[in-house]
Formats: sequence, C-alpha cells, structure tokens
Amino acid sequence: TTYLTLQPSKEIIFEVIPGASSTSLISLTNNKETFLAFKVKTTAPKNYIVRPNQGVIKPYESVDVSIILNLEKTVDDKDHKF
Repeated sequence: TTYLTLQPSKEIIFEVIPGASSTSLISLTNNKETFLAFKVKTTAPKNYIVRPNQGVIKPYESVDVSIILNLEKTVDDKDHKF
C-alpha cells in the first residue's frame, strides 16, 4: 500500500465568486503505522495560500489542507501544480 492517499487525487476545483475568496480542500490520509511528515508546495505561490502547508499526520489519520485562491494575484493559467 502507499504511505499517503490524496483526496481529490488528480485536481482541485475552485468555485470563483467575484469579490469573495475561493477555497478547496485536499484530504491527506496516512495509510501506515508510522508518523508521516508532509509539505505542500505549488508552482504558483503568489496565487495560492496553503494552510497548513506542512505538518505531521499520525498513523491511520487524516489532515485537511485548505488551498485558498488569491483572486488579486491570479493569472489565468491551468498548469499550476501542487
């Protein structure tokens, strides 16, 4: 089995509402008996705020990571990666 399961596993979708921030969640699940450290990075750090951006997940537990779209800095590019 894999150490870490991501949900959603392929892409995150933001619902953009003018004048409001847009947030999506990524759930990180530790599938092992040991503690697992994580760090979330992006290819477009000015466009997104990630909270928490790093941490430790206890064995067989999950952590939700919020990805906040920074509408003031966002460039229309669909190739951003985490």
